[in-house]
Amino acid sequence: MLVECKKKVYSILANTKKGVKMETKLFKSKMALFGDTAVSLAKCLGIHRLTLSEKINGKSDFKQSEINFFINHWSLTASEVVQIFFNEV
Repeated sequence: MLVECKKKVYSILANTKKGVKMETKLFKSKMALFGDTAVSLAKCLGIHRLTLSEKINGKSDFKQSEINFFINHWSLTASEVVQIFFNEV
C-alpha cells in the first residue's frame, strides 16, 4: 500500500505547477482525530517537540521518512498526503 500511495503522490506532484505549502489545519485535525499530541508524535518521529511544531507551521519541511510515518500511522490516501503536505499555493 505504501509503494502504491507514493507512486500516486509522485504522479500528482509531477502535475503541480505552483508552489506547495503545509496545510496546518488539516494536519491538526488528523492529530485530533487520532488522539495524537505534538509530544507523542515528536517522540514517535525521534525529533524535538519544537522541531515538529516548526514543521507543522510550515517553517521547515517534513522529511520523506516522516511523511511515510503519517501515511502508515493515519492510513492516509495519496490524495490526503497531497492535501496535507503538498497543498498548492
